[in-house]
Amino acid sequence: MKIRKTETTRPFEISNGSSNLEAMESFRDIADLLPLAVFEMDLGGRFTYVNPRAFEWYGFTREDFERGVSAADALIPADRERVMQAARLILSGRKSGGNEYTALRKDGTTFPVVVYSSAIIRDGRAVGIRGIAIDIADRKHVEEARTKSEELFRNIVEKSNNLFYMHSVDHVLTYLSPQIETILGYKPEEALVRWTDLATDNPVNNRAYEFTQKAIETGVRQPPYEIELAAKDGRRVWFEVNEAPLVQDGKTIAIIGAARDITERKRAEETLRERQARLDSIIRAAPTGIGMVLNRNIIEVNDRICEMTGYSREELVGRSARILYMTDQEFEYVGHEKYRQITLNGVGSVETCWRRKDGSVLDVLLSSAPLVAGDVAGYATFTALDITERRRAEQALRASEKRYRQLIETLQEGIWVIDEGARTTFVNPRMAEMLGLTVEELLGRHLHSFVGERDIEEMEMHERHRRQGMRERYDFEFIRKDGSRLCASLAVSPLMNENGEYIGAIAGVQDNTERKRADEERKRLEIQIRQTQKLESLGVLAGGIAHDFNNILMAIHGNLEFAMADLPPKSPARGSLGEVDRASKRAADLCKQLLAYSGKGRFAIGALNVGKVIEEMTEMLAVSISKKAVFRFDVAPDLPPIEADETQIQQVVMNLIVNASEALGEDTGTITVSAGSIECDRSYLRGMLLGERLPEGRYVYLEVADTGCGMDDDTQAKIFDPFFTTKFTGRGLGLPTVLGIVRGHRGAISVRSGKGAGTTFRVIFPASMRPAERIAEIPAQHGSWQGSGTVLLVDDEEMVRSVAKRMLEHFGFGVLLAADGVEAIEVFRSCQQTLACVILDLTMPRMDGVETLAAMRAISGNVPIILSSGYSEHDISRRFAGKGFAGFIEKPYRLATLEDKIRSALGARMRRVVEE
Repeated sequence: MKIRKTETTRPFEISNGSSNLEAMESFRDIADLLPLAVFEMDLGGRFTYVNPRAFEWYGFTREDFERGVSAADALIPADRERVMQAARLILSGRKSGGNEYTALRKDGTTFPVVVYSSAIIRDGRAVGIRGIAIDIADRKHVEEARTKSEELFRNIVEKSNNLFYMHSVDHVLTYLSPQIETILGYKPEEALVRWTDLATDNPVNNRAYEFTQKAIETGVRQPPYEIELAAKDGRRVWFEVNEAPLVQDGKTIAIIGAARDITERKRAEETLRERQARLDSIIRAAPTGIGMVLNRNIIEVNDRICEMTGYSREELVGRSARILYMTDQEFEYVGHEKYRQITLNGVGSVETCWRRKDGSVLDVLLSSAPLVAGDVAGYATFTALDITERRRAEQALRASEKRYRQLIETLQEGIWVIDEGARTTFVNPRMAEMLGLTVEELLGRHLHSFVGERDIEEMEMHERHRRQGMRERYDFEFIRKDGSRLCASLAVSPLMNENGEYIGAIAGVQDNTERKRADEERKRLEIQIRQTQKLESLGVLAGGIAHDFNNILMAIHGNLEFAMADLPPKSPARGSLGEVDRASKRAADLCKQLLAYSGKGRFAIGALNVGKVIEEMTEMLAVSISKKAVFRFDVAPDLPPIEADETQIQQVVMNLIVNASEALGEDTGTITVSAGSIECDRSYLRGMLLGERLPEGRYVYLEVADTGCGMDDDTQAKIFDPFFTTKFTGRGLGLPTVLGIVRGHRGAISVRSGKGAGTTFRVIFPASMRPAERIAEIPAQHGSWQGSGTVLLVDDEEMVRSVAKRMLEHFGFGVLLAADGVEAIEVFRSCQQTLACVILDLTMPRMDGVETLAAMRAISGNVPIILSSGYSEHDISRRFAGKGFAGFIEKPYRLATLEDKIRSALGARMRRVVEE
C-alpha cells in the first residue's frame, strides 16, 4: 500500500490500487459533502479514510492520520472493548444498528456519538469497516433537561402541601398524589374509587358534582369550588378545588385538579362570623366591603362598599340590593343560594357580579350571616370582597396551563424550591409576587438573602431538620424587596434523590401578613372596647351610687342644720354634731369624686389656657411631692385654649403629679410636666383610652412623666378602676377621678409604663377657637329672707321630702308634697294659680322628671320649676337646655343654697312680669 494525496485538499485516504478505485473516489466525493463524520478503517482498526467533518470534530490533522490514527485513538478507553466486539460482529456479516460511544478529541475533551457501520466487502471478503458517526451532544442535553424538568414538576406535585388528582369521565380516580395519606388517611391505592364515594352528605358536594360534570360535558374549565370529604377516621375535611378538563380531539378524556385543605380556614371563618356582630364599630374602617341588610334592603354600608360600587352611602342605604346586580335572575340566584347555605351552615358565600354606578362590572365574593344565629328573616351582615383582579389573573393563567404546570399555576399559595445549597431553583409567580420580585430575580438567590440577621439562626435550624428528612410546618418572616416583612406560613418537605441523599426542599408558602395585622388590630380593638365598656359601666354605677348617696346626705345635712339651730350655744352636743357635719362634708366630697369618675362632675366651663394653669400651680405642686423629686417643665408657648373647668383641670394635674411622686417613693427621680398642641388623626386617637369616638383635629396635651418604679401589665389594666390602689392606705380614686374629668371634657388619656421603666400619662383635650377667659364666682348674700306662697315639692325619697319641707317652711312657704310625677301633675293642674314655684326631682318611678317637666310646661309656662338631682348642674344643663326650667339645685343642698336658688327663680319671674 502507498500513501497518496489528491491534487485538491482532500481528507486523508489510503489507496489499495484495486480496480474499485473509481467507485471509491465517487463514494468519498459524496462523503466529503456530508455534515456527519464518515470513516473507513482496515481490519486492524486503522483509519484509511475520514471526511472533513471528522477532522473538524476530532481535532486531528492530516499529518496525524498520515502517521496513523486508529479507532482506539478516537474513543475513551472504557468504550474500546465494546468497539472491538461490535467490529467482530460487523465483520461476521452483521450491520450495526447504532451504538452510542464517548468520542475522544485530540485535546482530550469528549462528546457523545452514535455510530452506524457495516463491513467493506471486496472480492467476496471483508477488508474493512465503513461507517458514520453522529454527534448527539445536543440531543443528550435536551433529554437531560427534559428529565430534570419532569423530575422537578413531579416533586412539586408530590411534595406540595396540596392534593393533586386525576379522574376519568366516569368520576373514577386514576391518580392521587401522596398527600392523600397525610390529609385523609388513605393510601393512594386505597382511594382509587369514584370520588363521590369519599364525599360526605353535605349538600355542597352536589354543586361540586355539577361543576365537574359540566367540565366533562363541555370541555370548559369551571370556577373553583369547595367540597367536603370524609377521612378514613371519620373526620370531615373541607377542600378548595381547582380543576380542568383534559381534552383530546375535541373530547374530554379526564379531569385533573388540585385540592387545598381549607378545614382550618373554614373553622376560622365560622369564628370570625360569630364575632363580627360585636365588632360593628370598626365596620366603616374595614378594608373589605361590609354592610347590613334587612329583607335584602340595605341598612348600612361602609366606605369600602361605596368605593367598590361608585355609589355614595346615601344612594345605597334604604334601597333594595337589586340596584347592585346585573339582572333579576342573578339577584334571585344570589339570595336563594345564600339563604340556602345560611339555613344549612349558618353562613352563605356566593361569587357574583355587581354593576357599578358607571355601568362597569366587578366580581365580588359575597358572604352573609344573620345577626342573630338562625334568624334568617332578621338583620343580616354581609361582606363583599372585590375579586375582579383575582378572576382576571386566573383567566390569564388558565390560558397557558399545561398538565403539571396547570395545577401549580392555579395555586393561591407560593411554591418555593431550593437546592442542597439553599439556592432558589424554582418559584411560581405567586411566590415572587409575595416577595415583590420577578421570577427571574429570585432564581439563583440564596435563602438567607431574604432573612434578617436575627432570624438566621432559626433558618439554619430548619435547614438542619430538612437535611435530616423532616417535614415541617412553621411560621416565618421574610424580607421583601422594599424592606417590609412578609409574614408567611410554610409547609416544607425535603427532596431526596434515589440514594436517599438530600438535594433540596420544596415549600408551600401562604402570605399571612394582612391576616396577622388584622388579628392584631382586632385584638387591640376588642381589648379597647372591653375597657371602654367596663369604664362606662363603672361610671354609670358610680354615678348611680353618688346620686342615691346624695339623697341620704340631703337628709343628714338638712336635719343636722335644724338640730344645730335648735341647740343652745353652749350645748355639749354641738361638738359631736360638728364632727358629724365635717364627716358629711367629706362624704359629699367623695360623692363629687364618684361623679367626676362617671364624667358627670360639676363643671364651670370656660376657655382655659393649660399652660397658665400649670404655671400658677408650680409652687403648690412643689410642696406636694417627694423632697427627692426634681421637677422639670416643658410647656409650649402660645397654646390654644380648651373648653374646660379650671378647678377640674387643676385636679387632673395634681392627681397625676401626686401619683408620679408616689411612684418615686423614697428614691431620687425626675417628674416632667409637659404641655403642647398636636394634630390627632384616627390612628392616633384609636391608640388612646376614650379616643375611639373623638373627631380628628387639633388637641392640647398635658403629659406627666416620672422615672419611678413603673407598672406591669396587670397593674396598668386596673389603674382606672374605682377603689383600686397599690398603696397601704387610700381610697384609690385619684386616677379614676382623672379619667372621669377627662371623659367629661370629651378628652382621652394614654399611659406608657413598664416595670422599672417609669410611667408617662398623657391626656388630650379638644383645642378651642375662643380666647382664654376666667370664670369669677360671685359670693352669695344671705340674710333673714322670707318667702311667701306655696311650693310644690316633688321627690320619691320620703326622707328628702321631709327635710326639704322643713327647709321651705323655714323660709315661710307653704308646702305641697308629691312622691312621683303622676301625683305632681294632679297637684300642679289643680293648684297652678297659687304656686310660687316647683322643686322637681329628676329620678322617680312611674313618671320621671323629664316627662313631668314636659307635662307641667304643657299645662302652664308661668310657674318657675327648679330641677333637683344628685347629678351635676353641668350635666343637667346640657341635657335640659331649652326645656323651660328656671334653675337647678344639686343634692345634697343646704338652707343657704336653697335660698339662693328660690330667690333667683322668683326674681326672674318678677322681672318677666314687670317687663310684660
